[in-house]
Amino acid sequence: MKLYRYEDALGYDALECRLVEFKVIRETEKGYWFVESWLTNKAFESMAERSKRWVSKDARKRYCYPSKDEAWESYVIRKQKHLAHLDRQHRWAEKRVSYLNNNPERPEGSRIQMGSHGMVQMDDY
Repeated sequence: MKLYRYEDALGYDALECRLVEFKVIRETEKGYWFVESWLTNKAFESMAERSKRWVSKDARKRYCYPSKDEAWESYVIRKQKHLAHLDRQHRWAEKRVSYLNNNPERPEGSRIQMGSHGMVQMDDY
C-alpha cells in the first residue's frame, strides 16, 4: 500500500510542488507505519528502520494520505494557512516599523508589548 503527500520543492528556477510517495511497512488497527518509497531498497534497510513514521488512519490532519486527492486537499489547506501566517507576520512587522519610525529612542529596562492597536510601552519589569 502507498501513502501520499504533496510538498514544496525548490526547482532549478522556480518553486515546484512534488508528490512524495511512501510505502506502508506495517499496518495496525489504528494507523500505518511507513517510510519514503526509495528507502525500501535493500541497500537502505537500516536507514529505513530509523526513518519510519506512524500516521493515524482516522485523524483529521495527517502527515500523508491513502489517496492523491486527499494529499492534494491537505497541501492546498497547508498553503492557505502558510499564507495566512505570513500575512499576519507581515502586518505585525509593518506595525513595529511604524512604531519604531515614530519613536526612535530605545526604551531601557522596559518591555514593549504589541497590542491590536500597535505597540504600547510597558512599565519597568
